[in-house]
Amino acid sequence: MRNGICKLNLYADLRIAMFNGLKQSAATQDRIDPLPSEMYGPIREHLAAVVAEKIRMLGAENRV
Repeated sequence: MRNGICKLNLYADLRIAMFNGLKQSAATQDRIDPLPSEMYGPIREHLAAVVAEKIRMLGAENRV
C-alpha cells in the first residue's frame, strides 16, 4: 500500500462514531418516544463521516 499500511482496524473508530452519534441524538430529543429516523439519524451521519474518511485515507475512492 502507498503508506505502508497492511492492516486496518475499523471497529473501534466505528464504535466511537456510533457512540458520539448516540450522545448527540440523546441530547437533542424532545420526545420520550423518539421516532427511529430522529434517533438513528445522527448515528448514521457520524458513521458515514468515519467511513468516508477511511475510504479517502486508503485511496479507495471511486472503486468498484
